[in-house]
Amino acid sequence: MYFPHAFRKDFLPASTTLRTTGTTASLTAGQIGFFNANTFAAMASGTTAPFILAQGSYYTSDKIGPVHGGYKESVKSKVINPKYISRVIKVGAKTAQNQVVKLEVCNVKCDNTYRLRIDLKGSPALRFISHNLYRVLDAYTGCCAVGGEGAVVDPTIVAALWAKQLIEYPLLKDFVTVQVKNTAGTVQTNLDSLTGLVTSSVSASAKAELIITVAYLDTRFGACTFTPTDFYELEPLYIYASMVEESGDPCVSNCFTVTETQAARQPSGIGETVLRQLIHSGRYQQNAYPDSSRVDSLRMREIEADPALATVTRTAFYDQVMILHSVPRFNNPTGTFDNDQYLLVLHVPTGTATTTITDFVIAASNAAQGIAANGTGSLVLETF
Repeated sequence: MYFPHAFRKDFLPASTTLRTTGTTASLTAGQIGFFNANTFAAMASGTTAPFILAQGSYYTSDKIGPVHGGYKESVKSKVINPKYISRVIKVGAKTAQNQVVKLEVCNVKCDNTYRLRIDLKGSPALRFISHNLYRVLDAYTGCCAVGGEGAVVDPTIVAALWAKQLIEYPLLKDFVTVQVKNTAGTVQTNLDSLTGLVTSSVSASAKAELIITVAYLDTRFGACTFTPTDFYELEPLYIYASMVEESGDPCVSNCFTVTETQAARQPSGIGETVLRQLIHSGRYQQNAYPDSSRVDSLRMREIEADPALATVTRTAFYDQVMILHSVPRFNNPTGTFDNDQYLLVLHVPTGTATTTITDFVIAASNAAQGIAANGTGSLVLETF
């Protein structure tokens, strides 16, 4: 290879049950199987001969118009020599997860202003306002009683004032939800009743909590039209919180801690992504998919688009089975032995059993190299 990249081909099988009889011509729509590279006959497990992975075409008509034809031909991989299979991987889909942070406040004194800087960073913020969202929240604890200067007051005052500003500020209120817990750990529902609370009977170690959860949902249409203005969001938002003094210094010493109680997680294996990967793979096969906003392009898409794309549920999640193999170049213009890598990716609904596929490939690779299953150097399934 001249660069660290594998040529990729995507499959969307209707089922993980393999075709074990007949030839590639016997495949039904979306059906898959492993076939002899020379005879195209279905193969049994443990083979040592080169084979191909083939999938039955989803097209119901072989021709579109009087000229374009061959659409019912099965989709085939490059010839796979089991000796040159390097990895078999299964990647499970992951759902999105919003970040949650917990702020603990203590040793709050009367007649003081406590400032919290909140930053929300990520693609949703950048697309909304063209820069990251940030805000400095002020919480004034109220006047001290006569002779009670420097008294410790209930830290719930500060947590409640910060929370009110978060849910009232127009640029932040649609991106987060908040929860306030008092020093006893009780969730407070009426924030207005807390903001005037002043007492000197609270110890300096008493803590109140402000829990901030990312709660942003982008506006989206039911189906992407693949025009430049269409977009689907995957990147999560990240919360950064720090207490600052009047000069803006976040390193001031104070009784204040931030804990991430739930990490943000970007979804993977979502149907929108699978759809685009299948389109990209189909373009290498010369399957047209016009992406212009012009009406005639949209009409041609209705006529030419692979029916397999219509079987993808955009909001569903799909696991991926990947087979990485090499095809040697025995006649290389540079005079140096070289090889190309090919990655075959099968998309299946998340949770689908795929042992019929992975077991066949692993058994073929180990048999071709004379290695016992689970022996030293044997090929094994990698899961992520």
